[in-house]
This record gives sequence, structure tokens and C-alpha cells, in this order.
Amino acid sequence: MQPTTVRFAADSFELVQEAANRVGCTVAMFVREAAIARALLVLKGNRDSAHLPELLGEINRLAQLE
Repeated sequence: MQPTTVRFAADSFELVQEAANRVGCTVAMFVREAAIARALLVLKGNRDSAHLPELLGEINRLAQLE
């Protein structure tokens, strides 16, 4: 895995941390999944929701620690 640093304002970090806690994962995993989701939507997404299951599967696959 490629390490990177992400900086948040205090209130933004609290928001992300609360969301990560709610779904039962670390902030790192939450941010990783969000970044992958955003990248896939930008590169492969369109306004047709028929592709959503495929995109979600790809997000889950790419977010796994290998």
C-alpha cells in the first residue's frame, strides 16, 4: 500500500471520525474507501444508477488491505 498524509480541520476530522465509528471502521479505512469511491465515480461513474452495484463492488475490492 502507498502511504499518504491527509490533513483535516478539527471539526472536519470529528465529522469523519464520528462517521467511521458509526460504521465500525478506522478513520484511515473510512477515508480510503471514500477516496476510492470518489475516484471511481469521477473516472467510471455516470448518472445511470444501474452501474451502482458494480461501482460498490469495485470500491470494496480496492479498499481491501492486501
